[in-house]
Amino acid sequence: MQWKYAPSFAKTFMDVATVEEYYHWLQSGFLHSAFSAGTFDNKYGGENIGNAGGISSFKWPCNTTWCPGNIMGKNKIIGAVRISQIRNVQRSCSNDEIPKALRNSAHPWRCYGPSSRNPSQSFHPQDEDRAPYGSYHPPGNLYRSNATTPFFREGIVGWTGKKLNLTYDKTVDAQRKLPTMVSVTKHLGSTFPVGSHAVLLDPTQLVEENAAVLNQIWKNDYITLQTRAVFVDLVIYSPA
Repeated sequence: MQWKYAPSFAKTFMDVATVEEYYHWLQSGFLHSAFSAGTFDNKYGGENIGNAGGISSFKWPCNTTWCPGNIMGKNKIIGAVRISQIRNVQRSCSNDEIPKALRNSAHPWRCYGPSSRNPSQSFHPQDEDRAPYGSYHPPGNLYRSNATTPFFREGIVGWTGKKLNLTYDKTVDAQRKLPTMVSVTKHLGSTFPVGSHAVLLDPTQLVEENAAVLNQIWKNDYITLQTRAVFVDLVIYSPA
């Protein structure tokens, strides 16, 4: 299905079964929950709540009818929203991965998963593809024909396409060494470290601008055959 024909109805994360449906979820349920102006009861920031039940009327601490970075009412997104992934190198398939009757086929077999068939060994540094890839056209520079950029391992800013120039202690490799960094484990026991090739979204930008970023990463093939796992990370602070 082409991106322009994608359904606009909300999709929950548990509905996701394909790469296409993952993009549908990003542009529907996730986008609405993380970036829309509505609070948990669909009232907008800056709106008077009223005096019902003796409760004094008040406003959310916003200067306009939109609270930048707010999520589910009074909660606040801290920092950027980070979409990242684990990438495997393309490699030749081993004999035990191809049926014997097909090994002499003229078909050029290529494998993308880890070289080990043990599901508990789902990630090895030697299997990781660390190279930049693709051609991303950031929506903030959409009308500049020479504004494309690859998806860099250390990440890019989704709106502008700017490469993240991180200090040594903030790089992907450095973050993976932190004792406080949590690894992600699937239900089958596969463990993945901190993702790379991140695309950052600014929660203080308009929902339409973040929607444009999500649309562009779909159109520009952020997820490829070498993508092993995809992550969405955000930190939320609730004051009460």
